[in-house]
Amino acid sequence: MHQEKLQQEKLKAVKVRLNFEEVSRHFESRTPRRRKDLRKSFKSKHIRSTSESPEPRHGRSESPRKKGPERETVFKRLEKGVFYKLGDKEKSISNVTPTPVLDEFIALSGKTEIPKVMKIFFEQQIAKDEAFTKYIRDKIDDVKASLTRVRTTIREMESKSDKDAWKDAIDCFKETKDMLELKMSRSTQFADENFDGVKELKVHSAIMDLCE
Repeated sequence: MHQEKLQQEKLKAVKVRLNFEEVSRHFESRTPRRRKDLRKSFKSKHIRSTSESPEPRHGRSESPRKKGPERETVFKRLEKGVFYKLGDKEKSISNVTPTPVLDEFIALSGKTEIPKVMKIFFEQQIAKDEAFTKYIRDKIDDVKASLTRVRTTIREMESKSDKDAWKDAIDCFKETKDMLELKMSRSTQFADENFDGVKELKVHSAIMDLCE
C-alpha cells in the first residue's frame, strides 16, 4: 500500500511537467535513424515492464489486444484542434516514439497499462480546467456588476441640470465603461474557449477507453 502510494506521488510529479502538447508531439514523424534508436529504448523498457508483470488470473477476460486482428481499433487523436486518423490500435502503439518525459511517465506507470494512466491524466486536467472556467465566469459576473454601477452613474450625472460641471467625471466614467465592456468581452471569449478545450479533453479520455 505504501509503495503504491509512493508510486502515485511520483506519477503526480511527472504529470505536472507533462502537458498535452508534449504528449501529442511523440506521435509526429521522425527521421528513420532517430526513430530506430528511440524504438530500441522503448523496447527495452517494454521488456523490463513485461518481465515484472504478474501471471494472468484464472477466469479473467483476455485482453482485447490478444484477441487477434479482428479486434483492431481505429481511433483518432487531437493535435492543435485537428483530429488525425492513426490506423489500428496495435500499429499506432508500436510506432510510438517516446520523449524523455514520456519515458519517465511510462517507467513510473509500473504494471498499470499506459492508456489507463493517460486517462487519469486527462481526467485530472479536465477537473482543473473546469474549475478554472468556473473561476473566470465568477470574475465575469463581478465585471458585469461593476459595469452596471458605472452605467447607472453615467446616466445620473448626465441627467443633472449642471451636467457641464460633471463633464470630466462623465468622460472618466465613460472610459471606465469602455474598459469594462472590453474586459467582459475578452473574458467571456476566453471562458468559452476553455470550455471547448474541456470538451476536447473529454474526447481524449474516451479515446483512452478504446485503447484498453
